[in-house]
Amino acid sequence: MRNFKINKPYFRFTFIDENYELPEILTYVYLGQNLDSGDERLWYFQDVQSYANGVIYQGNNELLNRDKKTDILPELLVLEEKQLNTFCAIDELITKLSNFKLGIKLDQWGKYDNKK
Repeated sequence: MRNFKINKPYFRFTFIDENYELPEILTYVYLGQNLDSGDERLWYFQDVQSYANGVIYQGNNELLNRDKKTDILPELLVLEEKQLNTFCAIDELITKLSNFKLGIKLDQWGKYDNKK
């Protein structure tokens, strides 16, 4: 299980093509686990644009809106544990990008692919 820190950025590293030649990197902020009533083992991530604009999901459909002038709504990713393998911290992202640059084959989630 990953040890994510609340309110810290994480990077979703995937490939968008079947040959694993076109990586995609998206940045999200980790909000916490089980934020809504009835959740069991769900991890919440929010897009950085809404987070940077002060709109932060608090759970149970509640928003903290630090800047009342914005009407931006957060884009949330709510994931099960098995889906967390696409997320990494900056150090791991740097390693993945370095390996990609060196031609070391990765799978669609940016993990090392021993079959290639």
